[in-house]
Amino acid sequence: MNEVSGEMSSTIQTFYHNTGLINYAYDRLDSKKWNIIAKGIGELRRFRVEEASHKIAKFINFPRPEVQRETQLYMVNLFLFEGLSFLDELTTTLSEWAQIQLLETLQKFENQEICDIRPWLKSTNDSVVLFALKLAQIYNQFEVKDTLMELLSHTNKDVRLNTINVLTHLYGIEAKDILKANFNTLSIEEQISFFGLLEKLVMPDDEPFIEEHLFHKNFEIQLLALNILKEINIDKYMGFSKLSNKEKSKAMIKSENTI
Repeated sequence: MNEVSGEMSSTIQTFYHNTGLINYAYDRLDSKKWNIIAKGIGELRRFRVEEASHKIAKFINFPRPEVQRETQLYMVNLFLFEGLSFLDELTTTLSEWAQIQLLETLQKFENQEICDIRPWLKSTNDSVVLFALKLAQIYNQFEVKDTLMELLSHTNKDVRLNTINVLTHLYGIEAKDILKANFNTLSIEEQISFFGLLEKLVMPDDEPFIEEHLFHKNFEIQLLALNILKEINIDKYMGFSKLSNKEKSKAMIKSENTI
């Protein structure tokens, strides 16, 4: 099944059913051993046995990650985006490796119509939210911007950070004012990501904010602020470049005291 396609694949599937070999895979699902269960799910996935989905779905939150992964791959390989419905029930952590495998599977198939990912962006399972953010970016889900805006105040820093990056990708200019207003409460990583957003979506009225952070304590933010200033006001940029190191040091101390 791994090496054939088309008519030959259909012939082997029919053979698999008619010989009763499929029953051995079903029997494995009733095993007390996790590795036997995983093997059974993997076999049913390779032979594309769709009618096994109701039996396999019960393993979504199985204690062993190996069984979880086989279940997830079965669902997505056979049902694509519809198969991601398991995310509605997932209470365990969707590992980074599992997310990569699922995305690779989905991207093998072109011209797919992605489902509504908003429920997953609102999930109480942070790993599901992070996976949904990847989907939003890869599949350019501009229609979920309002939901993304809500995630800017999420309790999980990784979620907030990834949300800023997705909004940058989706030209989420609506996020600028919110992030500006709360800039000093953001982590350094979030502040850097926000300046990455500004670099892409900067407007002339952002200039005072940019100037305010030319002497930020973080060197990466300083460089980003300088690059942005150069884009929107070359004269001010040149004036800053002419400052002596002593003047820059004084300005930096003043800026840190202000913050």
